Amino acid sequence: MAKLTTHVLDTSTGTPANGVKINLYRKEDQNPVLIKTAQTNSDGRCDEALLSGKDFIVGCYELEFVVDQYFKANRVDCPFLRDVVVRFYITEGNENYHVPLLISPFSYSTYRAVSALFIKPKHNTNRTGCNKSKYHCIAMAA
Repeated sequence: MAKLTTHVLDTSTGTPANGVKINLYRKEDQNPVLIKTAQTNSDGRCDEALLSGKDFIVGCYELEFVVDQYFKANRVDCPFLRDVVVRFYITEGNENYHVPLLISPFSYSTYRAVSALFIKPKHNTNRTGCNKSKYHCIAMAA
């Protein structure tokens, strides 16, 4: 099942950003419609997918990360960024979309992450006879 997920990392501290409020909007006739509100946990992730199942449809979306509350809670002065809005398009209804956010008080970066496809190897040993990994990466999925 396809899903939309995110992960927020604070690059100024090198830690996951706990407690960032996230609003997910779908653009309908150029108007944003609030779909879901969530908050990041101690790992910087949401406890469940932001979008999945029958709600996961092709279209234009916006993730609004309310970073000023996060920075204030961590006693960081951040007059430059109050929120970060990432507009993106889901064009394939059967693919996962993972949209991480890297933040600091003066910058942010995002991208669409890809996930690796893992399968069990035919043999439990590598060329040297050691069992180093239970699974091997065989392909990257967009």
